[in-house]
Amino acid sequence: MPSRILVLIILGLAGFLRFNHIGSYSPYTDEKFTLLNVHGICVGGYNQPELTENDTFTPKEFWKDRDLNDHYQAIARSDFGTHFTYNVFLKYWIKAFGLKDGMVRTLSVLFNLLTLVLVFWLCKAFLKSTYIGLIAMSILALDPLFISQSHFARSYTLSFLLVVLGTIFFYKILKSENKKETITFGVLYAIIAAMALLNHYLNFIIFLAHVITAAIYLRSQRKWFVLLAAGAFTLLVMGYWMTAGGGQWSMEFLKDKNALHLKMANLPADQNPMSGNVDPSSAKNVSQKAINVFFDSNLISFDLYHSLHGILNLALFIFASILFGFTYKFTKIDKQKLLLGFFAAMLILGLVLLPSHYKLAFVSAAFVLLVLYHWFKHPVEKELRLILLLSGLLPLFYVIFDAFKTGHTTSLAHRYIGVCVPFLGIIYAVGLYRLFHQKNNLKYLTIIPLAYQLFFVGSEIKTILDDNSARYSFRNEAREENPYRAASQLVIENYGEGDTLLIPSYGANVYSDLRNNQNERHILDAQYLNLYLPKDAEYIEKIDVTEPNLLVLKKANGERKVLFDFQGKKLRY
Repeated sequence: MPSRILVLIILGLAGFLRFNHIGSYSPYTDEKFTLLNVHGICVGGYNQPELTENDTFTPKEFWKDRDLNDHYQAIARSDFGTHFTYNVFLKYWIKAFGLKDGMVRTLSVLFNLLTLVLVFWLCKAFLKSTYIGLIAMSILALDPLFISQSHFARSYTLSFLLVVLGTIFFYKILKSENKKETITFGVLYAIIAAMALLNHYLNFIIFLAHVITAAIYLRSQRKWFVLLAAGAFTLLVMGYWMTAGGGQWSMEFLKDKNALHLKMANLPADQNPMSGNVDPSSAKNVSQKAINVFFDSNLISFDLYHSLHGILNLALFIFASILFGFTYKFTKIDKQKLLLGFFAAMLILGLVLLPSHYKLAFVSAAFVLLVLYHWFKHPVEKELRLILLLSGLLPLFYVIFDAFKTGHTTSLAHRYIGVCVPFLGIIYAVGLYRLFHQKNNLKYLTIIPLAYQLFFVGSEIKTILDDNSARYSFRNEAREENPYRAASQLVIENYGEGDTLLIPSYGANVYSDLRNNQNERHILDAQYLNLYLPKDAEYIEKIDVTEPNLLVLKKANGERKVLFDFQGKKLRY
């Protein structure tokens, strides 16, 4: 079958998983922050005195024109100066296609599908194999993090796209023999690097991998000049951003957030509302979380730490693997028989030590090692091998460093090392390709652990689509459809001249108990509701500081009509 047809089939599967239920669930907190930011509106109303100071206001006042400084303020006061590149794309996407939840999230899907195409092209161009590209595409098409982030109106899928595109341009510079071509790719590289860092600061890790690779292998003065010029441009852009743009308060924001999370992490587990995500950075907590998120970064090793049931079984597997490695290297035992014996030993360990459907976990771990062995044995140009290896590992090393530096484990989350996923996908694709091109029959037995892994991946994908994935959807109970859109429709249908809309004031969130804000005037419900009201409407609105849940329409004759009940935290995701 032609490779183009296979690419389309894989994209069709990936698109189905990403578009499925894309508009079924209400935006969660970070998405709502994004929707305010793209319109230059500060979360909490710093640049909205009409909401924070005036007794009444209208949608028309809410939607007044905003300048570049408003956008800088908005992005600085909720996302510490990140996501700017994505917000620019999303702003014009919304202008073209509107604010329906599914349509807003479609941009994330398109970025992710384009990333799959770029990974295929990278493998075809640099690894000289369409088959490796197809395997890598398939791995990423089924990747739970890629699928989950495609369901959110956030910047992460754009980050994945930009770091892959930046890597392509960087490698083109390394291998180019044409002066004009080198300069062209240098200009493109500079633009992509700046866009990537403006999208999220953590993307610097992949560009650090490029710097290390160049320092080790690059000897061309002309190419160094091009890369240094690209670096200088990126530094100038980021220098402006951090001193005069939306990043000028980033360090202060992070300092405040880290202090708050450290305070939360040190609470008893039953008093910590983010226990399990924000915990003290003990060696045990950091090691367990780091291993877990790294294993989850690829479907070949997905959920492996959990499947092995802890660090002791993992240590046992590592010891057995080292013993096998020495035997494989320094004895004359038939290699195929030795490998088969190792897998049999792993099966016995699983049957003895692991419960129910986890009994193949040791075999699955051995399969991961086997695939990685074939990755190292496959001929890959040394520069590309180092880029892929560093890009796959450095994000993990950085979040481990950050966890110990800050004293809490907030950074040890799947999405914060997500930029490693496309590169790990390529690494495993190379290993699988070489494994299944071996002449022995043992390769057919490896279909068993591969199918075993797909079982767990499929189960996780189902929870993502059902919106109850604690790992990726941050919740155990599915969200309902957008309550603010539903409430806005009731307002539009019921509002009459002389009426006043009374909007609840609700301030409870995961930080409430750590901050003394119980008696403040809370405007978030008003902000989220007005996103869906007509921009030229002159409805009289007022925040009712005595009411936390009910959206009430006070008619001109004094009658009070309850339009909507947000039910505390239940509908405020």
